[in-house]
Amino acid sequence: ERPRTNSLGLSHLTVGVNDPDRTIAELKARGVPVREHTRGTFVEGVPGYQFLFEDPDGFLIEAYTTWPDSAFPY
Repeated sequence: ERPRTNSLGLSHLTVGVNDPDRTIAELKARGVPVREHTRGTFVEGVPGYQFLFEDPDGFLIEAYTTWPDSAFPY
């Protein structure tokens, strides 16, 4: 059974990445499901990038890169 993400408790984990395109390519090469439709930014026109992928149990992991100065856009 796939993990439920709309229940109380942990819904996903976020990890920081430096090169999202390279990370996506590496994940795909290893057969990791990447949710392509989630690629993008939190706020239009603001630097930063995120995407979701799944662990072997289907748990969501968010990969996120911040602004060049490592600040968050909000």
